[in-house]
Amino acid sequence: MSYNIQAAVDAKHNLIVATHTVNHNDLNALGTIAIEAKENLGVDNFTILVDKGYHSGREINQFINHNITTIVADPTPGTSKESVTQPDYFCF
Repeated sequence: MSYNIQAAVDAKHNLIVATHTVNHNDLNALGTIAIEAKENLGVDNFTILVDKGYHSGREINQFINHNITTIVADPTPGTSKESVTQPDYFCF
């Protein structure tokens, strides 16, 4: 069995604001921890910075509904998984 540990850190003070230990890959881990971090900080809007393999189109849509701005790199050309992440989700 393999576990994946996630942590969200506040940019101003570098404090951990949310953590998760999960048994799945990064692709489906961002939504839960981002929303939890926003709630723990008690803010109305929130900006997250993530790497290109750490999200899915479904989660990006969820962030829009929760007033979370997402900054994410474009995927490497030719490696985007069309069934998971659509190109129009990369510029918000």
